Amino acid sequence: MEIRVIEEKVNPLLLRKEYIVEIAHPRESSPKRNEVRKEFSKTASIPVERIVVEYMEALYGVPASRGVIHAYDKPEVLKTTVRRHIQVRNGLASKDGAAGQKPASAPAETKGA
Repeated sequence: MEIRVIEEKVNPLLLRKEYIVEIAHPRESSPKRNEVRKEFSKTASIPVERIVVEYMEALYGVPASRGVIHAYDKPEVLKTTVRRHIQVRNGLASKDGAAGQKPASAPAETKGA
């Protein structure tokens, strides 16, 4: 797998760098987000816990994919900025975490005579 950066943009407001990348994967299936995060971490010299694959799609008829990767300055900023379902897709949060759960219903009250 080879990752090529097409465009790099600094976003100082959200404390991150945004990359548009093309991922060549000849003789392989489309890579998983976790594999892309690890490979991009090596090429960009950024810790893997600060990288989020925001979007990825396979190109039709070509053994390549295109996607958007965000690299945050701090992991704390990542946790507060990135949408929960994207964190789950990248393996940074569990699906059944505290956020988004319905509160347990209280037992029904019974009236005394």
